[in-house]
Amino acid sequence: ALLDTGASATVCGTEWFQVFEQTLTQEERAKIVTRSCQRLFKFGDGASVESIMMKIIPLKICGRDMLVRTFIVENDIPLLLSRQTMTDMGMVIDLGEMSIRVKD
Repeated sequence: ALLDTGASATVCGTEWFQVFEQTLTQEERAKIVTRSCQRLFKFGDGASVESIMMKIIPLKICGRDMLVRTFIVENDIPLLLSRQTMTDMGMVIDLGEMSIRVKD
């Protein structure tokens, strides 16, 4: 995952999601929730891309298990964690110490 404080929402590409899903256990796959959703995203190249669905996925970040909502687009991009997602999980980014932690 990439930390993207400029992202309006957490988003990933279909290829990234397919590879990610293959790494999950059966129990983790059972936690995935899929919803139909069309939302427009604009990336650095200025092109607009519409999401094809939204998924709630299990992630382990800084040793903590959590569920994260991500929009899926038909672009070759990794999981981009938005500022709101990072805020919701209590993430603290310390650039001076070059560290990331998630608050309890």
